[in-house]
Amino acid sequence: MGAFLTIKLEGPKELRAKLDRLDPTRNAEIFSRSIRTVATLIAANARNVQIRRGGGAVHPKQLTHRTFTLRDSIGPDFRGLPQFAEVGTEKDYGAIHEFGVSNMLVRSHQRTIKKTGRRVNVRAFTRNVPANVRVLVLVAARSVRGAVF
Repeated sequence: MGAFLTIKLEGPKELRAKLDRLDPTRNAEIFSRSIRTVATLIAANARNVQIRRGGGAVHPKQLTHRTFTLRDSIGPDFRGLPQFAEVGTEKDYGAIHEFGVSNMLVRSHQRTIKKTGRRVNVRAFTRNVPANVRVLVLVAARSVRGAVF
């Protein structure tokens, strides 16, 4: 279960009525192109602006990364065109960053202290990640000009 944002082109009834009078094939082409452009912009913003190289340093508004795994997994899914497209990731932990989590059990493990190279045991603990602290796709969507949420 990943984290996805669905993009759907909607408008007032008057606009929909005018669009319905147009050629359905041309209509679908216009919608597809518009939705594809917005979804691509949102995915690029999520990958390149909302996630920054940090290697462990916590940043209050952006997610930091050491590898490119989550960043590279964010992308658009156009299977719903011409009605909608989705932007997100199939990585389970993407949803944690996007929507938050409470009472997540972190198992005991060993950690290496970088400065000394010494290994220490970390006891199991419960982690709470508040929602909307460092979101990826929703902030990216709000950053794209013309996207309305």
